[in-house]
Amino acid sequence: DLPQKSHRRWYCAVMLEQSDLLNHPLAGPFWQAAAQSKLVICTCATCEVDIWYPKERCDHCNQEAGWRELEGRARLLSWTVVERALNPNFAVPYIPALVEPLDAPGVQLVTWIKTDFRDELVCDMVGHVAFDVIRTMDGKEYRAPYFEPASQQVA
Repeated sequence: DLPQKSHRRWYCAVMLEQSDLLNHPLAGPFWQAAAQSKLVICTCATCEVDIWYPKERCDHCNQEAGWRELEGRARLLSWTVVERALNPNFAVPYIPALVEPLDAPGVQLVTWIKTDFRDELVCDMVGHVAFDVIRTMDGKEYRAPYFEPASQQVA
């Protein structure tokens, strides 16, 4: 289940304003794992439900949420090529994308794909996670996940 729109707007606003992502109360574990080249997702150990965007408690059982490492393969749901800069720290063109991790069905992660792969992209193709440094609008650098195409396609 996707979080309510108001929760998503709040989360995005907090992330854009946050100057220290590693210590953010909800998303800190995601960025700490990314700094170690690991992809993790917020989850409930009690009812085994993945929670995205991160929350403190599970919507299903109200237990405290935790984190689990993902295998790193995902199906490409959507992408676009941005030709005009919205953030001066992102060189254009760049490719924001929406992927669904194979080991977290129903979860949709917003990510990016390097332009080297622009001509290879097809809906439902399988990709794998890689990590690179990004810079926030306030100039801080973070290691962030992005996806690269894999040769294997989802049937």
